Amino acid sequence: MIETVEKYGGDIIKFAGDAIIVYWQPPKHIQDPVKARAVAAIRACRASLLLLAALGNYEGNRSSLFVHYGYRS
Repeated sequence: MIETVEKYGGDIIKFAGDAIIVYWQPPKHIQDPVKARAVAAIRACRASLLLLAALGNYEGNRSSLFVHYGYRS
């Protein structure tokens, strides 16, 4: 998970139990703030889709684990 997040420009802010909190900083070389935020959002989506495909759902004997994503502006 860490390698994928970093590959797509995400910064891991915190490990929270079995979760990670990640932030995608808009690129500073893009002057238009809307375009910069769009690039950050696309990078986050790409990383999220790869993680979902790789990790998906886990069905164990006693519990199930699922990958979830959220957004906060």
